[in-house]
Amino acid sequence: MTTKPSSTGNREPFVLDDNGELEENSGFLNKDLPKEESLSSNAFLLPLRVSLVTFGVILFSVIYFSNYSLFSLHPLFMTVFMLCCSEAIIQLQVPNVRPKSRQLIRFHQILHTLGISSLFIGLLMIFQHKNDLKKAHFTSWHGLLGIILTTTYVMIGIFGTSLVYFPNLFGTTLKTKKFLKLHRKFGYLVLGLTWTVIGFGLASNWIWANVSSGFVLLIWFSYLTVVVIFSWRVGKFWH
Repeated sequence: MTTKPSSTGNREPFVLDDNGELEENSGFLNKDLPKEESLSSNAFLLPLRVSLVTFGVILFSVIYFSNYSLFSLHPLFMTVFMLCCSEAIIQLQVPNVRPKSRQLIRFHQILHTLGISSLFIGLLMIFQHKNDLKKAHFTSWHGLLGIILTTTYVMIGIFGTSLVYFPNLFGTTLKTKKFLKLHRKFGYLVLGLTWTVIGFGLASNWIWANVSSGFVLLIWFSYLTVVVIFSWRVGKFWH
């Protein structure tokens, strides 16, 4: 698919579909704003991805060596969800080395599809586990925020998918650009909620019972590193 030249100079358009295009002149897809240049360097990406991988590997290892139960499948699929959701957003942080717009959005969609599938499977596992034990549902902050996260995540996903495939529903290209930026902001809020839910999960009895003290400290260190870097990134976008 070919794109039409932009009327604003060297900025190539961010194509939503064959009937509409957005110029990359706002938010994390902007490659022209000087303050965003540092975001394409390893100074931003390397510690973030290392922390994410460290966090994921430790949790996967703990789950693998722990006694199998229906409950253990809950953190397994939630870890997959966390990694997919975070990486999907990381993909949109690198304006200078990104692939073509349509390829970028497709990969973003695939990661979120895997993420939401894992999220629902993880919820099903914990729901069935509590049913088997005849325990009440959503009695903790982790559970309550988890169901809010699921609902919000689905709504934001539907909103983003509509922007990509049905931009005409939102009126003119200018209005669609505004809705796209709104989608990004809500996406960051969902990411923040995701890591908040994970934080409550790390404080659970299951973590302390199955993870040695040294690895608990490493998990929390990698967790806080990711939260700090993402918070810094969101702050730059928000302002």
